[in-house]
Amino acid sequence: MRSANLIITGGIAAFTTLLAVYTSPVGGRELHYWAMNLGLFSSAALVSWLFFATLLAFKSNRLKGQLLILFGYAASLACGSISGASFGAIYFIMQAEKTTFQAAFQPVSITMIGGYAIAIGILAGVYIYLYKANNPAEGA
Repeated sequence: MRSANLIITGGIAAFTTLLAVYTSPVGGRELHYWAMNLGLFSSAALVSWLFFATLLAFKSNRLKGQLLILFGYAASLACGSISGASFGAIYFIMQAEKTTFQAAFQPVSITMIGGYAIAIGILAGVYIYLYKANNPAEGA
């Protein structure tokens, strides 16, 4: 199960990193499309690399821990991707209403900050569980 998780998270991490690099140049696209794509792919890449590092750090092959990592990864990937794609909404509001970044950030801030906070919370929960599972004497 650990090797399957490594393949899944590593593959998605590499693919989303390549997509983030590919979408980096603005080119002829509108700014909000660029921000949405780059935010989505870079957030997905960051979440994927963090969970890949988690798999490398905790070498346990127990099914419960590996399933926790996999489901935590899926939930964090969804939250992080939605939050990253919210950058497109910010730039769309800026362009449509001719406003500043701060004014456009206010309506999107709950989605963006909340999604990132949930993703970080899930990752922290996975780390705490895996640490306590690997060090049962210290966790008591």
